[in-house]
Amino acid sequence: MAWTETSRQHCQRDALRYASDLTDAEWTLIAPFLPAASKVGRPRKFNSDGSLNIYIQPESPGKNREANWIPSPKNGPLNITMRLYAPKAQALDGRWVPPGITLVH
Repeated sequence: MAWTETSRQHCQRDALRYASDLTDAEWTLIAPFLPAASKVGRPRKFNSDGSLNIYIQPESPGKNREANWIPSPKNGPLNITMRLYAPKAQALDGRWVPPGITLVH
């Protein structure tokens, strides 16, 4: 197939961070073929509004909250790293930022 102005615009990759990145429309096409989320580990408990509380602390936050507990060291610094696997364009260009962390005593 020869390049036409229509096909050239449709296949334009300049707006993406990397030429191999996918657009939201392309993700929509491949999403049905991706495997389901892992069943390993404790299933998270979501709030009624769809939000999620994660407890990062040395001691258990209580049996009813352990599904959302990530044990942390008792002493020393704590660094939080967020990994985005195959992030969408909004995360790459700064339109999306991760939610803030609230320190609760």
